[in-house]
Amino acid sequence: MVMITTAEDAVTVADEFLSSHYRYRLPVSAKREEDFWRVVFDVGALKSCNLTLKLDADSGRAVDFNLPSTVPEGETAGKVRRHVIHSRRYFDRALLALEKRDAWESGKLIWRSVEQAFLGAAISHGYTVTNKQDLRTFVRRMSDGPDGKRLFSGFIVASHGEGFQATDPEPYDIEERLPDARWALNRAFALLSPELADSMQAPGQPNTSQIAE
Repeated sequence: MVMITTAEDAVTVADEFLSSHYRYRLPVSAKREEDFWRVVFDVGALKSCNLTLKLDADSGRAVDFNLPSTVPEGETAGKVRRHVIHSRRYFDRALLALEKRDAWESGKLIWRSVEQAFLGAAISHGYTVTNKQDLRTFVRRMSDGPDGKRLFSGFIVASHGEGFQATDPEPYDIEERLPDARWALNRAFALLSPELADSMQAPGQPNTSQIAE
């Protein structure tokens, strides 16, 4: 045990304590309150989930600590989150490119968006994807049910975006394919587990603040 005299010490002690419970830990604040330090960490890998830890200032011992009931965490959640973020950004950029009538760029970005969304879905289901064929196989397996044919078709239509560079598409080609690609995106997000899907809605309108350089 160690005496805690500064906010930095409090964060360090709290982080060490939480490391056995959470893989994702982001310090938010540390405040001295009489003989205790109240330290707040965000432990949600996919969405904000603040946890407050109360530490004894003289000993550094945790005296008040409550585990949130459900917190999406760990390497898998982090990977899914990154794929979802990339998917949203690619789709926003695709719409902006289409507004500028750059069909070649828009088609390429739509495919990247759909690819990233399904990669996130595959990881959330425990599938290992190493190439495009693996991803296609996963989508095929998820294509059961009344909407299965449309799901696989939407994925295939989007994947043709890679070939747009060779076919020199017109904007109307992209606009014609856009509804199926957008629907496939929504279905990919719906395939995420409920815990992961809470903060992962499919992209909609262009948002320049989310554009990745």
